[in-house]
Amino acid sequence: DGHAPVAGKVVLTMRGHTESVRMCDFSAASRKLVTASQDCTLRVWDPASGKQLMCWKAHRGFVLGCAFSPDGALLASTSDDETIRIWDASSGYKFFSLKKHKAPVNSAQWAPDQERHLVSASDDGTVRIWSGTKGKKILTLRGHEQAVRHACYSPDGLQIASVSEDTTVRWWDSKIGKELTKFRGHAAIFNSCHYGGFAHQDLLATGSSDCTVRLFDNRTRQPVGALRGHQGAVLHVRFATDCPTLVSASVDTSVRVWDLRSNRQLATLCAHDRPVTGCVGGAGKVFSCGEDRQLLAWTF
Repeated sequence: DGHAPVAGKVVLTMRGHTESVRMCDFSAASRKLVTASQDCTLRVWDPASGKQLMCWKAHRGFVLGCAFSPDGALLASTSDDETIRIWDASSGYKFFSLKKHKAPVNSAQWAPDQERHLVSASDDGTVRIWSGTKGKKILTLRGHEQAVRHACYSPDGLQIASVSEDTTVRWWDSKIGKELTKFRGHAAIFNSCHYGGFAHQDLLATGSSDCTVRLFDNRTRQPVGALRGHQGAVLHVRFATDCPTLVSASVDTSVRVWDLRSNRQLATLCAHDRPVTGCVGGAGKVFSCGEDRQLLAWTF
């Protein structure tokens, strides 16, 4: 019908990690990439050249998550050593090690405001809010019945969404930690969630073990669509920072880019040969990482 997805073209291959790369993040402010790996390191890369700028041992265990603060000055990392660590993104200096979770911490994401709060999701079933500048816990959000895979702030910072192995998506008031509502899916586990930016602030995307990307309306907190095409569990979803697209990464070894105006698949990248665990769009490229230990940059 003239709308077949195009094949993505790899423009940079970044190697250095010696184990699976679990997550990647792009800082629009500092124009840098960061990767978190099971080799216990964080690495910072130049997304234009693919050059590795920094590498350091960040945790005693696998590094599961990484996130730049909105201004690009700080980095948060999470690990199966049950801690979150806050770093100076330009030097790798460690400011804080946050220790309250009782199990691996799967993700951390910064609030969009200048307060430098962040939210974490853990296998201990809790979501926690922290001060990234004081190194202290602010709130614990309880309600999930199993491991929490991911949590994120809404663009206005007033809400948090979280997804869990208990097959629910939950929305929380980020200021008082109260659960606002929950959506219980069928048997599928939700692995990832991300709020839309710019034109899509009313959308929450989730990646699910039933091979779909599911979209929710943030005002009604009801499902409004599903994006189908992956042949395996969707492990990560991210709205692009600079265009109305969504990027998804899957166990099926592919990364897919979706046009949110039509809900059609725009592009597919099939250059990884193992499950893809992280993806992010920015600077006119898509970046993806996975169990093949590589970070790829591609265009379509």
